[in-house]
Amino acid sequence: MDLPENEAFCIFPWVHLAGSVDGVWGRCCVDRAMNHDGLYSNESEPEFALKPDALGCLPQSRYAPANPDRALGLIEAFNSPNMRRTRLAMLAGQRVDACSYCYEREAGGGESYRQKAPQIIGADVDVPALVALTDANGSVPAFPPYLDLRFGNACNLKCIMCSYPVSSRWGLDQHPTWAPAHIDPYRDDEQMWVVLREHAHELRRIYFAGGEPFLQQGHTRLLDLLTEVDAAPSITSPTTPT
Repeated sequence: MDLPENEAFCIFPWVHLAGSVDGVWGRCCVDRAMNHDGLYSNESEPEFALKPDALGCLPQSRYAPANPDRALGLIEAFNSPNMRRTRLAMLAGQRVDACSYCYEREAGGGESYRQKAPQIIGADVDVPALVALTDANGSVPAFPPYLDLRFGNACNLKCIMCSYPVSSRWGLDQHPTWAPAHIDPYRDDEQMWVVLREHAHELRRIYFAGGEPFLQQGHTRLLDLLTEVDAAPSITSPTTPT
């Protein structure tokens, strides 16, 4: 099967899943439906409602109480209703609002993450075969071979281009009274770790970001897991995607 040649199609919904520092699932790290940082500027604690087109959130995240039907594990998020709708829209050549960052970048003459995707993962995965497996409802019977997991916001830096909640160091100065400086919804999600162990040999790429990965407990735990099950030799870490 040849991949669709239209300006809306991206291979990531078939091969990739991203998780933010505060536990929101995304199509990739520039998915505009997963960015809820504005909620953290409220003086009083807001209702952490997900955007309508967001994929969902981790069961341990701050968003879960306000979105109980959209608190999903890794496998469920990969075939969530909004991810399935995304695949069907892209196959039909229809642009997806959550992916507007890439469309706008291309319109301005820049190279987008969508355009870089085949170079990042295409050589490691038979993408046309996965796309051919797409069900009529948009689901794909596979585990995402490329993960972007941001295991909390632990960081010892205050980079000028960063802010809270992405950096706990910024959080020490900025976080509202109702929120902690440190955020880590992955640490106690034991079911997620069970899933990662079961599917470790299906992984081909992992992108680590933060916070600061070397200060994240989950980062070390995942590296140890991959080594224990001898899955590490099949996995590489791609260059910065954006």
